[in-house]
Amino acid sequence: MVADWHASDYQILKENQLHYLVEIVSQRFGDTELFPTVFQKAAVYAHHIITGHIFLDGNKRIGMHSALLFLVLNGCSFRENIDDSIIELALRSLMDP
Repeated sequence: MVADWHASDYQILKENQLHYLVEIVSQRFGDTELFPTVFQKAAVYAHHIITGHIFLDGNKRIGMHSALLFLVLNGCSFRENIDDSIIELALRSLMDP
């Protein structure tokens, strides 16, 4: 589990909310997916883990790692020389309450 990498003794506070995430990303309205791209689905994972405080500790790290892992498992690749300012901006936005 992703949480193993980010919290030494993680505790799931809202397990049913964690399971519900899988349903959220595949929701449809009629024939239209609510989150049609893998990027939107990854964002849903990150957002709900981070803002829902599903774990006792490490929600920001676990949420971002879950989103990135979801993207990789769905065929996305990342450049190794990504601009550090993009990473810094993302991390700074995660740190703001």
